[in-house]
Formats: sequence, structure tokens, C-alpha cells
Amino acid sequence: MHQINLYLDNTHSVGLGDNLCFLSAVANLPKPVNVWVSDHHNTFNRLVQLCNILQIPQDSVQFFKSDQQAGTCNNTGWPLKLFADYYKPTQVKVNGQTLEINHNQEKRCVALAGFYDLPDHNNLDAYEKNLWPWCKQRPIDYYAKIFAWLKNMQYDVITVDRYWSIEHKIETLIKNCCAIISYEGGMAHLSHMLKIPCFLIDWKHPSPSTKLGDFHCDFVHMTNSVHIVRDDNQLFEWTYDDFTHRIKELSQGLTNNRFMSKEYAMNFKQGSVTLELEIQDKHGAKIKGPVHVVSRHNSIAQYLDHYYLQS
Repeated sequence: MHQINLYLDNTHSVGLGDNLCFLSAVANLPKPVNVWVSDHHNTFNRLVQLCNILQIPQDSVQFFKSDQQAGTCNNTGWPLKLFADYYKPTQVKVNGQTLEINHNQEKRCVALAGFYDLPDHNNLDAYEKNLWPWCKQRPIDYYAKIFAWLKNMQYDVITVDRYWSIEHKIETLIKNCCAIISYEGGMAHLSHMLKIPCFLIDWKHPSPSTKLGDFHCDFVHMTNSVHIVRDDNQLFEWTYDDFTHRIKELSQGLTNNRFMSKEYAMNFKQGSVTLELEIQDKHGAKIKGPVHVVSRHNSIAQYLDHYYLQS
């Protein structure tokens, strides 16, 4: 079978979310993918580790270490993920165990992934606070309020912040958690791959760091197991029954992602230099766009174009 060869540009570092989205994009291509990448920023090792954890078969995606940082395929993963579903394994391999992903049993823990410790936040003006990455941040008092809200509903709370290893986080989520409340980032993407209902705290809008407006999280987290919390106070308006019912709905695929629910649609335009999209309502009227998505000079764009846009 013909193989796809990609040379990943690794001149700058990306986080867990981009790596997971990149893996989802290539793992879902219909032909085997060989990826050459350097270990600058520890990228080669991190991608190989994630493949092993998520049990992505080597005959689907295989990585080779390169001594070149530059490449023809951008390593910012989420735009590529627009064209494919998340890779969703049936089992994972962590800490010497093989764990089945089974959410049928009752679990009484909710994971909490916070983002609150960026420097100089208090010294920023209103415009700067909506720039990336500060647009994802909330004060620690906000997360403390979520913690108290969950505890008052008799849920146990497990924090899954940066200091835990990725294997420990995955083991904890699968064994203990019925849901996660997360900032917009890698832990949210991970929960989508593990099919764990996710309550995603939206960016602060308007943000000059995105051309997608308040649709940004709808684009970046296209899955049917996410509830995008567009109002910071929404959670606290829910009772125990409301929250429990919403978890059950998300486990059944009843998302409020506006593209997954068909409330809005993406229409792709194929320019000479870029793949672009515009947002349309259900009647076909343009709401926003066109917005640049993937450069056609990016080598993976030709495969996305062939396998997804033309299918």
C-alpha cells in the first residue's frame, strides 16, 4: 500500500493538545503515515510516548527521528483536526497496565484542570487580558468556587494539573472520573479521545488572538462529548440533578458544540495559497469568514484536501 511521508517542522514547541490533534489527524488518514521529526523540544519522544499510550498501531502511524528541525508540515495540530475525528482508542497502556476504556460503571469523581498561574496577569489591561494565553486563564478563586460547588454536590474532586505525568493523569481519569471541567487546552483534548464528558471553559471574548470569534472553541474542540461553558456562571446555576443529567447527555453525544449539533456549518474554500473556511447558519447564510485555516504549502494540506475536502 502506498504510504504518506511527512516531515514535521519542529522549530517551535507545541503543547499536549496540538500533539494529540496532530496524532488524530494522521491516525485517521486512510493510508499508513511515516513522520520524520527531530527531538528538539523532546517532540519525537513525546509523540512516540503518546502513540504507545493510545495504542495507535505502527502500521497506521510510525515516527522516525530526524536531525532536521525544519520541515514541510506544521506541528500546530488543531487546524488539521478540523478534517478528522479524534482518535478514540478502546484501551490504553499506562504504568505497566492495559486499561479498557469503559464508562458504564458508576464513578463519583470529577477531574478539574485549572489554568490560573500565568505571570503578570494583574498588570495587564483589558485588551491584553483577552490575548492568548491569558484569554484561557481564570483566577484561582474561580476554580476554588468550582471545587466548592462540586463538593457541595457530594462529588470528589481530583485535580489534573501540569505536575502529574501524562500516564498518571490518564490512569486517574479512566479509573475514577465521570467528567472533567477544564480550561481550553491539552487535558480537554485528552478527555475527548478518552470519551470522558468534558465541560470546557470558553476563551474570554472578544479575543484578538483568534479570527474565529466566539466560535473558536467550537472549531478547536469538535466532538460530541463536550459542553462549552460560554458563561462563567453557568455551572453554578445547575443543581446536582442538572449536572448529572448533563453528564449523561454528553455520554450519549448530546453536545452544545454548534457545528456538531448542526446549528452552524463550515464551508471550505480552496484558494491558491490556503484552505479557507466560512461559517454559515443552517440556512446557508454566511456568518463569518473566510478565515485562513491551513497553508497549501504545508505538505499535509494536500492529503487533507484529497481525503476529506474532495470526499
